[in-house]
Amino acid sequence: MTAKLRRAEPGDGEFIFLMMYEAVFWDKAGADRPPVEEMFNQDEILPRYTAEWGRKGDEGVIAEEDGRPVGAAWFRFYTAAEPAYGFVAEDIPEIAIGLLREARGRGTGTALLKALLDRAKDLSYRTVCLSAYRDNPAMGLYEKFGFERLELDDEGYWTMKKDLRAR
Repeated sequence: MTAKLRRAEPGDGEFIFLMMYEAVFWDKAGADRPPVEEMFNQDEILPRYTAEWGRKGDEGVIAEEDGRPVGAAWFRFYTAAEPAYGFVAEDIPEIAIGLLREARGRGTGTALLKALLDRAKDLSYRTVCLSAYRDNPAMGLYEKFGFERLELDDEGYWTMKKDLRAR
């Protein structure tokens, strides 16, 4: 991996939204993707992962290559009234991770996930969760890190969780 990692800052919200877009449309390219602006303005769930980035409980890691951000991993808390896709409980932060297409397959996602899980442990969180599409190649990465599958929804997304106390 050639990327350098740094902690996400409040000013990284726009890039983190772009990485959420990459995470959602990981398997699509070019014209197969809706315009990112359309997703920001019309989608109800996507902005939930990034709106007002830097609020209490938000934590993240940004990967940069040659001073340019290429990926991000982050978590935040949600409520039962306004859950995200992988919602498990209000006291369990939900992880999201996204990489620019050209940054994939080089270990950057692994490094981002490891750094974010380390941060969650440093903050004494006991569990984290996430949501991933069943055919997403990142499923193998999540399982390698010890995430367990909890539930498959009707759209093909797995809700997964990881006990941070387990070895």
